[in-house]
Amino acid sequence: MKKLFLLAILLFSISIFASSCSTSEKKINNDVEDNISTAASTDNFADLGNKVWIDTNKDGIKQRPESGFSGIVINLYKDTNKDGKPDGKIFKTDTTDKGGYYRFNAIDPDINYVLEVIAPDGYEFSANNSESNSVKNDFDSDIIPATGFSKTIDVKKGRYFYWYDAALHAIGPITNGDPARVGDKIWLDSNKDGIK
Repeated sequence: MKKLFLLAILLFSISIFASSCSTSEKKINNDVEDNISTAASTDNFADLGNKVWIDTNKDGIKQRPESGFSGIVINLYKDTNKDGKPDGKIFKTDTTDKGGYYRFNAIDPDINYVLEVIAPDGYEFSANNSESNSVKNDFDSDIIPATGFSKTIDVKKGRYFYWYDAALHAIGPITNGDPARVGDKIWLDSNKDGIK
């Protein structure tokens, strides 16, 4: 009897430990801190969004110290035929906040969507899905660089789909934060020999 009691306690302890170690769709990235709830704003609808950031090293992966990009226009379109192209006019529009975040609340979960991110002058998109082949990755860009659109997005009722990000970088060479410079010295070549 004592062995059965100890076995029951052991099995109960293992089940408690296993449930506390369950995995979620959100991957931990020690380089970036995102504190995001997976619950939608309402039970009968879905939410969609996340972040646009300045990808200083142009690798398409969110890292410290890359900061959010505020003021970026995000358009949401319906994609009823799931072809990855907008069906009709813009359904909703949002603009990223000071942290680079955007969010579309209470959208119909029975419809598929595509996102459009409007790159400002002087910026272009980094490669998409750089960190893994999974679109459900909160640390890489999900916008197709050639089009500025996402692939088809299928949302579910009662959930917040928080992993649709966009990486933008300045057009030009990587400068590690220093402005690019071109030039040298100009001098008056009085004897016209081309030597200073």
